[in-house]
Amino acid sequence: MNNKIMFSGLILIILSISFVSSLTISEVSSGNFNPGDENTISIKIKNNMNEDVSDVSLNLIFTGKPFIPVGSSEDQVDELLEDDTEKFSFKIKAASDIKPGDYEIPYTLNYKNEANALKSESGTIGLTVEGNPDLEFVLIESNQVLNQKGKLELKIINKGFGQAKFASVKLSPVGFTLL
Repeated sequence: MNNKIMFSGLILIILSISFVSSLTISEVSSGNFNPGDENTISIKIKNNMNEDVSDVSLNLIFTGKPFIPVGSSEDQVDELLEDDTEKFSFKIKAASDIKPGDYEIPYTLNYKNEANALKSESGTIGLTVEGNPDLEFVLIESNQVLNQKGKLELKIINKGFGQAKFASVKLSPVGFTLL
């Protein structure tokens, strides 16, 4: 007799889903930065965890960046409740020789969870420095003798912090002819 062994298997698939719970930056707002300007940055931190946290501190790291804090580079709150948001504010100054553009500022976010364990998160926020051109002109005249050819020199000077691109000049002479 031929015995056949039949195997009926059950395949069990276990789906594991883990939700990342952390404190997150929900909003960054600031005024316009120009070279040499002071401005306030407001950063909102949201507690997406399933627990309250305490001793929350946000530290902006300006090392090697063309910004300096006016006052402290750290702000803190005693407690951040579950699903709540807190606002952290910093007053900073852009260097007077900073070039217009986008900059990243690193940060470290420290807090204690309900088990009183110290946790730390890090990342970057973005800031934009603007610069506007400020154009002036100077007209230099030479050989100003009646009925003779003279020379006009026009110098255009950008005294602003932003680049001037695609500038054009239109001369409309009155009382003389341009050659």
